[in-house]
Amino acid sequence: MTLLPLKKAEGLTQVIFSNKTIIRHCIIWLLIIIYLSHENYVEGPKQAVVIYVTLMVLNFSVFYYLLTLWLLPKFYAKVVYLVIMVMLANALFVGFDALNLKIVLPYFNGSTARAEFPFFTFVRRSTIFYFFICICALGSYNNLNANIWYREAMEKEKSATLRELNFLKNQFHSHFTLNFFNVCYSRILSKSAVAAQSVENYCEILHYTLKTNPNGYVALTDEIAYLENFIAVQKCIGANTNYKIQVQGEIHWYKIVPMILPIMVENAAKHGAAERAENPIEIELVVEENIFSFRVTNSRKQYSLEQSSGIGLENLKRTLNIYYPGRYSFSNTETEHKFTTQLTIQLNAHDLLA
Repeated sequence: MTLLPLKKAEGLTQVIFSNKTIIRHCIIWLLIIIYLSHENYVEGPKQAVVIYVTLMVLNFSVFYYLLTLWLLPKFYAKVVYLVIMVMLANALFVGFDALNLKIVLPYFNGSTARAEFPFFTFVRRSTIFYFFICICALGSYNNLNANIWYREAMEKEKSATLRELNFLKNQFHSHFTLNFFNVCYSRILSKSAVAAQSVENYCEILHYTLKTNPNGYVALTDEIAYLENFIAVQKCIGANTNYKIQVQGEIHWYKIVPMILPIMVENAAKHGAAERAENPIEIELVVEENIFSFRVTNSRKQYSLEQSSGIGLENLKRTLNIYYPGRYSFSNTETEHKFTTQLTIQLNAHDLLA
């Protein structure tokens, strides 16, 4: 794992002192206080017990955060300096522990069994506490380090994706382009109603693509309208291609991730043989009992020099894995004359329109 440089150590502070982390740390320190109060029995007034346990936990916490937020980020890659600093911190920890045990506790008329330990036994026990803190700090540091780098990697990937999307969108001025197509539509209409309709369908596709958030959801009815325009343009591109579409069920209640249905239709149009009216590309969309079903069937070409890369369907599967994990099925069924792709999604409350 890449080491966290000192200039990014402030990222550790932001993560470790976030609201959720603060609550988690408070709970852990509370459990430690309960453990120390039970394990280190103190004889004397309650005031002595409270002060002794408080100073002990303060000693633990100060060195834990000192190691996590400063010492490890600064010296992690410098082993010799790290060992020296850890040993110096150990000496300070033992010293503060001895101060609490030998001076502060007796001052408030308290006593504990640890105060009777021989010197080297006391140092050994205190050092064991310290190295327990070191192990916890090292684990926290590596965990926080990994989280920060993962978050930065995700932000960079997201930023790159957004820049690419904005770059593609800025290749042309959308309003200018749509106005241009509107002018073309009005001029072509008097010459050919079919050609004008094709321009209008393409304008609808362009407008839908520009206004739709690719990382969001759209109403299923809007996606169906987009699909119908998409098919109309496909008919214009392949004049001899025939389609048969059937839509039924509770389509007005749900939303869906955009642009996933046309991939299946485009794949059928690209690799199917639908030149004859008796062999159309059959499209069936059904929403029934919280089950979304979309099936595309096309006749197979007997001979095709064009090889399928499968990229479109693989991208479709990746999208489905992100937005519908564990509640979709996608299958390809191939016979001698037919090729069928079917997508089934188990809909839930998240998929309902607001």
